[in-house]
Amino acid sequence: MDNENTNNTYPQDNAYSQNNTYPQDNTYSQTNTYSQDNAYSQNSYSTPNYASQSSYYQQPVQNKPISALAVTSLVLGILSLTLCCCIGWLPGIIGAILGIVAIAKDQGGKGLAVGGVITSVLGLIIGILLTVYSVAIVNSDEFKEGFEEGFEESYYEETGEHIDLDDYQ
Repeated sequence: MDNENTNNTYPQDNAYSQNNTYPQDNTYSQTNTYSQDNAYSQNSYSTPNYASQSSYYQQPVQNKPISALAVTSLVLGILSLTLCCCIGWLPGIIGAILGIVAIAKDQGGKGLAVGGVITSVLGLIIGILLTVYSVAIVNSDEFKEGFEEGFEESYYEETGEHIDLDDYQ
């Protein structure tokens, strides 16, 4: 074979050289048919003056430290929601009071204080409703009759004696 081929599209000596062996036609060449006015040329824009922009920069706002009253109010509010079936009224009352005091002092953590007041009041309301519902159920005649029957049966199973709770009233 002849090593000196003039139409070699992949030259061996320089692997990164770009030899264009295909003829190019200028039938798709672009012509500049649109002219630009001087008003819109890039030369008409001025470079920004960075010294004048220093007035736009402000000192960062320093946040107030979060109030311990606000955090305590939120914690007690969450406790009042979780303990609303038994003693949720106690942390609910304390959490609502601490949250209102934290909002009034405007120390910081206002969102936490508002959340604490809301959760405390919700826990307090749910606790009150559950207490009223429980008292209403316990005072119903059906509950009393069922309780007496269950107590008499369990007493008979343990001792073997019959007991009548109506005798003790």
